[in-house]
Amino acid sequence: MALPAILPWNYFHASVQATARTALRALMGTSYASSPTDALMDAALSRAVSYVHGTTGRFFLLRTGTLLVNGTGGRILDVPYPVVSVGQGGTGITSVTVEDDSTAMDTDLYSVRDGAGMGMDADDPRNYPQVILKAGKGDPQWPGSYGVWPYGIENVTLVGDFGYLEPDGSTPPLILSALARLTILQTAPLDDDDARADRVMTGIKSETVQGRAYTLGEGVIGGGITTEREIDQILAHYRRPPRVRAGRPRRMGRTRYY
Repeated sequence: MALPAILPWNYFHASVQATARTALRALMGTSYASSPTDALMDAALSRAVSYVHGTTGRFFLLRTGTLLVNGTGGRILDVPYPVVSVGQGGTGITSVTVEDDSTAMDTDLYSVRDGAGMGMDADDPRNYPQVILKAGKGDPQWPGSYGVWPYGIENVTLVGDFGYLEPDGSTPPLILSALARLTILQTAPLDDDDARADRVMTGIKSETVQGRAYTLGEGVIGGGITTEREIDQILAHYRRPPRVRAGRPRRMGRTRYY
């Protein structure tokens, strides 16, 4: 894979880091207007972005570049990240090549399941981006005589725009909210016992005032993802769904008799 790196502040401004800090501080709340320091804010945001990417298995900005994907031996080629459609401000997939062939496939031979027509349901095309060889036009001689993607490891090259984006091409607002909340968590000193206690207290499910007894929710006791309910819900919602595909059947060999 060869996608350009994401600079953490790109989520809040395209290129100007100082402007991004101002936008991030505003989202975090008025008490963060001037503190912590810019250096601490930058480090905290960087950790927050890495955490969101690692937890969801996705990124939420447009990235233009090249992906090497595995040929499946069938008509459907799975793409690891959503394809940004023209309506979202992208160009979709601009080139598909197979194996060591430097000639790009004719676009009439395939269709792309991109972000166009998305919805927040099980059929959201951002959840299952694909490049599909078209049927009904005979057996195309390329990439295979049977009209399938040649089976292999990273033998198909895709060039285009990728990212999980809203219909207007923006980052989902809930992701920005999660980044701001995670940045707040990252800026709290590790030895701030009061701040740590406050986060645990958000998991209380019952309390007895006189006896000062309380019961914590299972997510807090077990650790959960962050133990912050709202952040956990956002990250769970945007986590990339698992993909299940049956492997190729083993080739039957000749029966041997001894």
